[in-house]
Amino acid sequence: MGLYSEMLEKEKIIKNLEDSKKVIIIVCPGCACDSIAYSLDYPDRRVEPSGDMAQDAVAINMVKKEWEEELEKQGKTVGYFWISDPCKLTDFECEDLRRETENYDTVAVLGCPSACAGIHRAIKDSKKKIVPMMKVVGSYVFHMKPDEKNENFYIDKEASYVKLFNK
Repeated sequence: MGLYSEMLEKEKIIKNLEDSKKVIIIVCPGCACDSIAYSLDYPDRRVEPSGDMAQDAVAINMVKKEWEEELEKQGKTVGYFWISDPCKLTDFECEDLRRETENYDTVAVLGCPSACAGIHRAIKDSKKKIVPMMKVVGSYVFHMKPDEKNENFYIDKEASYVKLFNK
């Protein structure tokens, strides 16, 4: 079971990034990727894993690319960093995160609020702005099915279950 998250409204994210010049997008290939695949009917993961979780998380890669392009159009310098489970950072991962975010004024989190909390814990001394991009709205149990070419898994919506918190 995972946390089912949805993207915040695009206008809200853009407004929160308005004063930012250099933005690094922290990407979670876990629950956030599954949630995006489900809500947007994007492929979730590759059938044949490459051994690189960042490359195998297809849905979140697609959204990251859309946001990179959007922010670059606004004249911002954009980078990104992948963290497996930013909600559960080890001390080693915290050090990596501090190093990766060093040259940015803003950290945008393409992950749930638990990911934001983990990232905040890691970089709280830096005084960087942290901008959430997703919100948790429920929990899920997802089942995957391969596409016709057997390249990517999609969420099998008939076999999956999403329980929204407000219903």
